[in-house]
Amino acid sequence: MRIYHYTKAATLPLILRNKTIRFTRADCLDDTYEVPFTNAHIDPKNFFISSWTLQGLEQSGQWHRYGDQSAGVRISFEGSPFRWSNLSIDVSRAFSASSPPKRVGLRFDDIEAPYDHDAIFGNGYLLVPDTAYLRREFGDRVMYVNNPIQEASRFLKVEDETTTTYGRGSNLARIKGVAWADQEEYRYVLFAKNGPQLDYSASPNAYTEAMLDMLEAEYFGDGIKLSPQPTFIDLPLDEMAFGSLTVTIGSKISDENRELVLSALRQFAPAAISEPSTLTVR
Repeated sequence: MRIYHYTKAATLPLILRNKTIRFTRADCLDDTYEVPFTNAHIDPKNFFISSWTLQGLEQSGQWHRYGDQSAGVRISFEGSPFRWSNLSIDVSRAFSASSPPKRVGLRFDDIEAPYDHDAIFGNGYLLVPDTAYLRREFGDRVMYVNNPIQEASRFLKVEDETTTTYGRGSNLARIKGVAWADQEEYRYVLFAKNGPQLDYSASPNAYTEAMLDMLEAEYFGDGIKLSPQPTFIDLPLDEMAFGSLTVTIGSKISDENRELVLSALRQFAPAAISEPSTLTVR
């Protein structure tokens, strides 16, 4: 399975140099009805999205909207390009004020995820796997429906002060109206909670204590917003994925940006293939 992503020419050197792909918070995307469900427990700000397509034939609409009107590039990889890790984490403490006493924290038992242990603890957010089968379910096609809100209700149950999701929570971020169906979108979705605005690597202990304080306030106090503050998350790519990278160069790219793209490929991904777009536009 080959995946394709259209973007501006200036973005490619950043992807290659940093070896990351940017996931954008759902409420910052161009569809104002992203994640058609909001309540006290879940909203679009919990979801971070990287948009691709499985359509190998070049799409004029994708070039126009996301590929800088054919002045950008299309990148493609063979399969998922992310770096996978096995996570076993138990960061918790007793909350003695509850009766009976309870524990609060994060616990994952041998879950495979497209990020490592340290990446979970972001500055202003916590990455939380929304399924035990992320290797199989991290990427999936978008569902295009006539009534996104009605479709979203299939994956949710709201009772009193609790919200239960059925299956992957990321299903909510893969529902769009039929007007967007021409994009044939394939999405990778991260689920994130609010986290301490601290650098985990600078002091893991300080970060962990602040995180547990927030979780206690959320679950046992008067509550705290679940929504992360950052508007994007950059996820590391697997260096091996660059061996399958193909970059299609838009037909209206400037000479300056063409050289920028080719220079970045020579420096950071010499095994990648570059090719001209077959879609020529005036």
